[in-house]
Amino acid sequence: MELSAEARLWWQGPECSAVEAWFEGLSDVGPGGPPLHDPSGEGTRKDLYLRDPEQVELGIKVRRSGEPDERLEVKSLVDRRGEAPPIGPVTIWSKSASEALRIGGAPTILTRKRRRLRKYGWDGAALAEIALDETEKPRDGGKPEAGCNVEFTRVTVEGLEEIWWTLGFEAFGKLGDIEGILRACIAQCLSGGPPPAGGDSRPASYPEWLKRVAAKLPD
Repeated sequence: MELSAEARLWWQGPECSAVEAWFEGLSDVGPGGPPLHDPSGEGTRKDLYLRDPEQVELGIKVRRSGEPDERLEVKSLVDRRGEAPPIGPVTIWSKSASEALRIGGAPTILTRKRRRLRKYGWDGAALAEIALDETEKPRDGGKPEAGCNVEFTRVTVEGLEEIWWTLGFEAFGKLGDIEGILRACIAQCLSGGPPPAGGDSRPASYPEWLKRVAAKLPD
């Protein structure tokens, strides 16, 4: 089981260039992941979510659906910890994974994602960014035991024409540390100014966003 502390913003629209430029300019360390606008689609990830419109405290998805390394992940809300302006409320989650479980014939929502990722390691006192390659793996070693991922992701949903963008902070580590790590990472990333979100951004976890999306999909 993994634990995380998270805060996330969402936008809807054909582009989100101002926030993308802000994200890319956070540091001289280039983020990992594929380019967001590659017309070939190479590097796009398909995630298949259980469609449960009334559920905002549980997320079940098949990560990398259709790929040889696909796996089912179950994410459960543990606690809510107040606001982290301007990103949104802080939530604590637990996550478990299985390569044997399947969603079966349940209703689902298929998403396609392209994301850019920054990873920060936590040494108990400070955060240090880790250089990543295009597959989001650290260039100089393994994953730190504690730290924070910061992602900027383009998301589309099968059956809908709209494009969504999300800026997410996800801290990982021990339960007693992750909220502090998350808030430290948000403060560090926003030290040069907040993301140019404008009035169109809305805070939401993935289950909350999926509830909104499910309401737009045909039955």
